[in-house]
Amino acid sequence: SSSETITITVVAAPVNHAPVLATIGAKSVIESNTLSFTISATDADNDPLTYSATGLPSGATFTAATRTFAWTPATGTAGSYNVTFRVQDSGGLNDSEIVTIEVEEQVVVPTQGMVAYWGMNDAADTPWITDSGNMGLHGIAAQNSALLTTAGTVGSAITFNGTSDYISCGYFAAWFPGAWSVSAWVKCDDIATPTLISFGGLKSSVRLQNNGKGPILHMGDSNYRYFSASAWTTLKDGQWHHVVFTMPGTAQNSIESAAMYVDGVAVNASTTLATGPQNAKGSVFLGNIHATGSQYFSGAMDEVLLYNRVLTAQEIQTLFAAGQ
Repeated sequence: SSSETITITVVAAPVNHAPVLATIGAKSVIESNTLSFTISATDADNDPLTYSATGLPSGATFTAATRTFAWTPATGTAGSYNVTFRVQDSGGLNDSEIVTIEVEEQVVVPTQGMVAYWGMNDAADTPWITDSGNMGLHGIAAQNSALLTTAGTVGSAITFNGTSDYISCGYFAAWFPGAWSVSAWVKCDDIATPTLISFGGLKSSVRLQNNGKGPILHMGDSNYRYFSASAWTTLKDGQWHHVVFTMPGTAQNSIESAAMYVDGVAVNASTTLATGPQNAKGSVFLGNIHATGSQYFSGAMDEVLLYNRVLTAQEIQTLFAAGQ
């Protein structure tokens, strides 16, 4: 008998591996702001990859060639949106991720009656405190050392040492014909009588004092209003808090309707005296009663706004929300 040897070669077909989409993760954006990011993927076989996105919200785009998503959500579109991003190789295998995009409502700061806005985002190498509202009402920092900044509620904030730091903002009487409001974010150290703002002196000022009586809005020799001492207990915890004081006019009894808010909530008044005339308003100082005063603010201050009218409770809530 005879035999024959046959050699059979078996060639295994290559195994295609699915591409792997790099984790994208949840995203967030504020209305009228732009969210843009690029996605990527890897493929063990080095196959050509195709990228796509489905469920795009109105106005959003995804450019496959650059793998880039871009969207500027319009006002009124706050909410949650799910977009599916997918990568596929030439063999039809794919990977995908559903990405949740949270659109936050844009908070619009009230501008009616605004006479000054100090965002406190100034560089440490300048004494100027820029009027962020573009009204030209810049402040000058009078400090015992270089201007010091820290993280604020929006951007950066200016620190005050409690012994010699204050900001001189010029003579603003013409901008306050009657009613006024002051809004600020503060991070307070626990000292006796820190001044938030003054209009030229002790008896024309707002002081966040810790003297057992509570914060005071002081507008004359016998014209002032104290607010609950519990407000200082809240303010001195070393955290950021939003404070607002409103003054409804120049009449002697206007002080009886003056108000204070902490973190958007009205603070009860404790003592009011309206037996003397109001002081005439003069130069504005932040962090001290005047250039040679002794009731310095200690801590940090951010987003200081002055208005020539009384802010409404809703507007105060808006300002509080804007800084959170």
